Amino acid sequence: MPPSEPISPTRVAEDGGEGLSTPGDTIREIWLRGTRWLAFAFNLAAAAGLCALVAALFWNRAPALPVTEVAALPVEVLTTRPVESFKITERYTGRIEPRRRTRLAFDRGGRVESVLVDEGAFVDAGDIVARLDDRALLAERLGVVAERDRIDAQIRMGQLTLDRTEGLANRGGASEQALDDAVIGLEQLNASRRAVEARLAALDVSIENTALTAPFAARVGARDIDEGAVVGAGTALLTLIETAQPRLKVGLPEARLRELSPGQEVRVVYRGVDLSARLLSSRPDLDPVTQTVPVLFELDAAAEDLRFGDTADLVLPRDQPGPGYVLPVAALTPDPRGLWTVYTVTETGQVGTESVEIIAAADGRAFVRGSLRPGAAVVASGVHRLVPGQEVAPLSSSRPDR
Repeated sequence: MPPSEPISPTRVAEDGGEGLSTPGDTIREIWLRGTRWLAFAFNLAAAAGLCALVAALFWNRAPALPVTEVAALPVEVLTTRPVESFKITERYTGRIEPRRRTRLAFDRGGRVESVLVDEGAFVDAGDIVARLDDRALLAERLGVVAERDRIDAQIRMGQLTLDRTEGLANRGGASEQALDDAVIGLEQLNASRRAVEARLAALDVSIENTALTAPFAARVGARDIDEGAVVGAGTALLTLIETAQPRLKVGLPEARLRELSPGQEVRVVYRGVDLSARLLSSRPDLDPVTQTVPVLFELDAAAEDLRFGDTADLVLPRDQPGPGYVLPVAALTPDPRGLWTVYTVTETGQVGTESVEIIAAADGRAFVRGSLRPGAAVVASGVHRLVPGQEVAPLSSSRPDR
């Protein structure tokens, strides 16, 4: 049988194969399946082409959408004007001090009998603030008084002796030597009495000093000793702080001090409050740490509104010579080369750059010089949003540039 001749089921049975497939059946099934897959692929490609055709027709008929243009970024600009000087304020921090501060102590030792004031109390000049036990001094004074009385009795006896000796000498009944002895003896007794009077006066002073008094009107600071303590001479009991005429001590450079004169009114800022002050004096030496001159200013303020030991700022105005330009600090951005950069707006509305150097800065403004030219439009704020060459819409700024 030729290979191309199909094999029939009858022939297969005749060959003795019951229900078994032959190679011819397998080839036919593969061919049929391949034909079906080719038909499916052809139909799928035709459907895809039809969809593409419909989409192209729809696209061509759809109206074109308008293209929206991006608006230029509005920026606030300042017109530069050169100035010959820039007024700045310099602040020098100082410490508030009392006019007088004293650590009170007894001038002799003894037992503290009483302390009459506590910390924070107000005292007037002459008020007694503490006492020492004075019983020993009082007893000693009684002994000195008794000695004075004894000497007074001896003086009276010496005077009587001198009178008698003079009478006898006038009648020739006493020698000149006896008269001289009577005179010298009376003088010695009078000298002894004066010595006793001096001892008595010293004792009175010591007794008076057992009462410790305030030398000036003040407030009590620290209280270091209480009743019953035995103290030596010079041991501090209390600290008195004068509240009148508070002062500010500030270290100033020599050049700044030369610009001030005694009695000149200055401005001091304490905890955000402006105070008036005047220059009192300056010391003749330099502070070894800061190399500044210590200067005293008297504050025109009540001590109740201040805290001694707290700090305050002395504010002094100064003119920085130019020429230069005054710009807000917000208009500056750091330059990698160590200077500062400002953004300008050209006549065509594009962003440009200029390099400047800061001469001085105060109150949110900077005094600069560099490649800027008079009349340039400088971006006043929002420079972080800009890049060179960007198109912007300049808006006039309302902030002052001086």
